[in-house]
Amino acid sequence: MQISDITRRNLFDELRIRKINWFGRLDEVEFLGRLYDLKHMRSSDRRFEDLEGDIWQHRINNLDWEEYWWLTDARLEIQTDDHRFLSLLCELVHPVVRPQADEVTELLEVINRHLAKDGWRLVERERISGHPVYTSISVDSNVQIVDEERLGTGFALSQLRKCDEKIARGDYDGAMTASRSLVERVLADIHERRLGVEVRRGGSLKDLYKAIKGTLNLAEVKETNDSMKGMLRSLASFIENLDDLANAMGDRHLGRVTPRRDHAMFCVNSAKTIVAFLLDAFDLTSDTDKQSISSDEK
Repeated sequence: MQISDITRRNLFDELRIRKINWFGRLDEVEFLGRLYDLKHMRSSDRRFEDLEGDIWQHRINNLDWEEYWWLTDARLEIQTDDHRFLSLLCELVHPVVRPQADEVTELLEVINRHLAKDGWRLVERERISGHPVYTSISVDSNVQIVDEERLGTGFALSQLRKCDEKIARGDYDGAMTASRSLVERVLADIHERRLGVEVRRGGSLKDLYKAIKGTLNLAEVKETNDSMKGMLRSLASFIENLDDLANAMGDRHLGRVTPRRDHAMFCVNSAKTIVAFLLDAFDLTSDTDKQSISSDEK
């Protein structure tokens, strides 16, 4: 989804009004050097060989460029390239640039409020020394998992992040792989927590689901409603087909088919829905087990 010129201008107008120091605790050369190879970008001043020299002359030595000069400098493509624009926003809240959590929170609120109008937002990708590092994702028609902390393992959460990141980057085969890995990790976590047996890598999702569905009361034979039985059979079928699709379209193996965006979105959003359902079932049966133990003790 394209980010409009209106969004870009309104966002940076607000940053100006708030007097945000865009380069944080770095200087301008250090900040932009994290995003560009300044020494290999042309100079607009014949006295210098590269963009780094321009910045030194006009922002440090003479200070005759305005503070947000880079917004309209065609060499940096902030106005014309969505990827450049979003990468710069992520850098604005990077812990190397801005270590104070309250400053990051304020800036993140401003950025996401404006990006939301075009279907984008910055989300936490990982942590470095306890500080969040952000990436941009498209949230257009994107299923969101409520209370992501329930995913438990860092690996499961990283796969959830990768699903959205890879969709946003147009890496659709990578998104297919991430959606499979997300489901696999959650199934494995439930298996290990319920059965006390660590899951070996390399098995099929179908077998992994079959091993735990009884512990979640998801076996079709336990249902009296035919429609619910059909839904549960569809759940098992989806998990099996996701495994096959990830092999055929994902980047785990030499892909035989190149997925389209709608293929990837369907798999990612379906995987999120399945994971949310499995976690709900796990929580529900855990509460039932606790109540049963409590009753037995009485």
